[in-house]
Parts: sequence; structure tokens; C-alpha cells
Amino acid sequence: FSTIVNTTDGSLFYKVPFNKLNSMKFSPNGNHLLISDRFGKNVVIDINSKEQIFQNTLADWFSRPEWHPSGKQIILPNYRNNNSAIINISTSEIKLLTHDLSPAPNAAFSPDGNIVLTLTSQNASFHIWNTSTQEKSFSLSHSSGNLTENNWRGVGNFTPDSSMVLTAGDDMNIKLWAAASGDLLDQKTINIRVKPFTKPIFSKTGNRFLIPLRENN
Repeated sequence: FSTIVNTTDGSLFYKVPFNKLNSMKFSPNGNHLLISDRFGKNVVIDINSKEQIFQNTLADWFSRPEWHPSGKQIILPNYRNNNSAIINISTSEIKLLTHDLSPAPNAAFSPDGNIVLTLTSQNASFHIWNTSTQEKSFSLSHSSGNLTENNWRGVGNFTPDSSMVLTAGDDMNIKLWAAASGDLLDQKTINIRVKPFTKPIFSKTGNRFLIPLRENN
């Protein structure tokens, strides 16, 4: 089991009542905790009351949900039937992003919350969606024809100003795209593969980034 500890005195604040967890993430304002387990259950806990306020059990078993910057919605990247799902945690309203192929377990909202990035592993393509209309703006073909059985390990994220998208694939390529147009701005090849279930992390100014890498290819 996992626990939340008070940083002021080290005392136990909350014991997470689940085991075999995939991920735990605080909401942007820190008032809620999003918990995902290995059986497809996703719940949101109110930190102040320690009560469960949301639950969904329809995601794939290794889906990695993400918070919308508003803290009012989450995305389940691989929901079911080739969909990703944006869900309002207060009303449980579900808005679907429908793909032609099965989406991978990773997704990322832009910092301004207007667009979201998903991935379909069969063709190693990332997709940009409008979060308000649930319409796909365009796809970013990452693979350059080099498909592997582990394309689901691809990761991506937005720059702090939401203007660019950085994607990294299992083919060991890193690409920088314009978020508004989908134009490829730059590309680099590295000699080690990215670590799955992570995402690139940008500095506050966006001029530097960190990508977690696997020790063993």
C-alpha cells in the first residue's frame, strides 16, 4: 500500500486503500488525488475529506490517466473500443476521442487545456485533439516508416506555452512539432530508448527538456 505523508512533521496523512497501483497523481490545485490500479479502476479522492468522489472501471488495465489543467477533468488514454475518454470528475460526463486504431496508454493535455495529445501504437502516430469539440486537428507520424512491436512506449508532451509538442518513440527518434499546424520543426536520433509510461519534462522557460530513458534496451 502507498501512503501520503505530511511534509511538515512526517506524520501519516492518508493510506491509499488499493494495492497493485499503476499511478497516483495530485490534481493541479492539490485538492484531489487520482489513483489508477492494474485492473482498470480509476478513482479520485478528495484530499480534505478523504472521501472517494469519482470512480471508473472501464479503462484498459495499464492506462495512465492524466489531469486536465483545470483539475475538473481527467483523460483515460485507452478507454475502450478505440477511444480515449475525457471525463468530468464532478458529473461523470464522458467525452470520447475516437481513433481509427487502438490508443496507447499515454496522453498529455496542453498547459492551456485547449488541446490533448494521444498515441496509436500500431502506426506510431500521435494525434492532436480539440478538448472542447473532441475533434482531431491532425496526426503526427512519428515512426518515419520504422515500426516496432513496442510503439506503445512512445511518449509526448507540450512546451509550457502550449506552442510546441515533443514526441519520443521506441525507434529512438525525438521530434519537435508546431502544436497549431503539425509542422515538423526539428528531429534528433538518440542511442537509447525512452522509458515507457513517462513523458518529457520541460524547464519553466521551455528551452530545455528531460526525457526519462531505459537503462536496458
